[in-house]
Amino acid sequence: MTLPVGGTVQRYLWQQADGKRHVYDTNDQYPARVGQPLTVLCGDTVTVRVKDMQPGMWLDPTCRACAVELASVLGWSEDEIAQMVARWDEATK
Repeated sequence: MTLPVGGTVQRYLWQQADGKRHVYDTNDQYPARVGQPLTVLCGDTVTVRVKDMQPGMWLDPTCRACAVELASVLGWSEDEIAQMVARWDEATK
């Protein structure tokens, strides 16, 4: 991983691609690059487009599988994850 001098990167980052906001592990790949395949936490391989890299323009829905997987790797309990999913389900009715 190449970083600016003295810089640090969070372990997991959100990246819009293929019509959703996904999460990727910066230990596996960093940074996300336009036109390059990016393996995300849900297991998909997505391709980032130029428009996906524009700050403030992330209007695509969150990948639910990535959100659940991120919660899991961050140590959320099964109950906490179930509560998140239930709130998500309620909000999208």
